[in-house]
Formats: sequence, C-alpha cells, structure tokens
Amino acid sequence: MSAPFLSIIGIGEDGVAGLSEAAREAVRQASLVVGGARHLELARGLITGESEIWQRPIQASIPRILARRPQKVAVLASGDPFFHGVGPMLAEAVGAGGWRCMPQISSVALACARLGWAQNTIEVLSLCGPPIETLGRALFPQTQLLVLSADETTPAKVAAYLCTRGYGASEITLLEALGGPDERVRTTTADCWDLDRVHRLNLLAISLRGPVSAALVPGRGDAAFEHDGQITK
Repeated sequence: MSAPFLSIIGIGEDGVAGLSEAAREAVRQASLVVGGARHLELARGLITGESEIWQRPIQASIPRILARRPQKVAVLASGDPFFHGVGPMLAEAVGAGGWRCMPQISSVALACARLGWAQNTIEVLSLCGPPIETLGRALFPQTQLLVLSADETTPAKVAAYLCTRGYGASEITLLEALGGPDERVRTTTADCWDLDRVHRLNLLAISLRGPVSAALVPGRGDAAFEHDGQITK
C-alpha cells in the first residue's frame, strides 16, 4: 500500500517546537500546505512548497487538495484535528488509505490541565458556527462546561446569555492562547463580566450556578415559548 498523500497535522500555539519530527518532515515534503493564516505563520519556517489559506467556506478548498494527489499535501489545524476540527471532513473527502493524522494536544485537554478538571466529567460545546442558544440545552446547576469560542466577542456574549437565563452567578474562566507565549487565564462571574482585550483564540470554562434547567427535566415552562399570553396546556 502506498503512503497516504495527505497529512493532517495538529499544531499548537507553541508552533514548530511542539511538532514531532515526523510532522515537521511532512510539512517540509508537502507540495502544498493548507491552513488558517495563524497556522501557516506558526509553521512558516518549515514550508518549502506552496501555501494556501483556507477558502470560505472551508469545503471549497477540498478540490484543490484532491487535485494534488499523489503529490504530498499537508493540512495544518488546531490541536487535535478530529476534535471539533477539519479531520472528519478531510477523511471523508479523501477516503481510506489516502490520509494520516498527527494530532497535537487539544485546547480542551490543555484547559483541563490548567483547571484540574476531569475531561470525562465535563461537557464540551462549540460556538464556532452554532448560535449562542446552543448553550441552552446544557444549562443545569453544578455542571461544568467548556465552550469553544468563535472569536474574541464570544465570551461577553456567553456571559450576557447566562444572565438572561438566570445563571449570572456562574463562574467563568477565560483561557486565552493556551500553550503559547501569550497564554492568559482569568476568572470572573457572568454577572460581573468586565474582561477586556480578549485574545481571538480562547475558550471558556464555566461552573454553572442557577435554576434547574428545563433541558434536563420533563416539560418546559411558559417562558420557554413565544406566545400571546395564552397557551393551551
């Protein structure tokens, strides 16, 4: 069996220093390296072929990647590409035997390591695309959530949403640029949110404090629905 033409490589904020030698060599040998602008900059010293920033939507880059076969192609992604990443999309498009993955530690693993949280006891939600209301189904007192942010505006939106749902007392830890030189960890509550200059690369660790959510018990209160003041029971 021939070696896979596509290498899906996880890269962290520590850049090239955190890559294995096999991952570094895969980038060096690639005729095309695809990734976000930040990822390409982190690996710039290794890239000898062409480089290309993801098109929008990301799926639009798939034909370009497939067209290079059997030449070597490397895709750079954050942390573990198969954890809320591009891994599954690429694996399906390329097919069995055409790809290999070299993951790095995920931001979730780094966050749990900083906080002392057990990964197997928390729920992870992504707001990289889904609306803020996605959080609604996970609201339950004493629950611990890790929320992947879309950008630097997400944390304030999450704090405001929690307040509207009666979870203003929830403790929020903002973890920024984990694993890199700009890493920062700050903690406040949803109803006292005043953290500024938020790094674009961030995630939120939330310890929920509030009322029992309708998401995890039978039935929903009237306030969960749009109505004109009368609801047939």
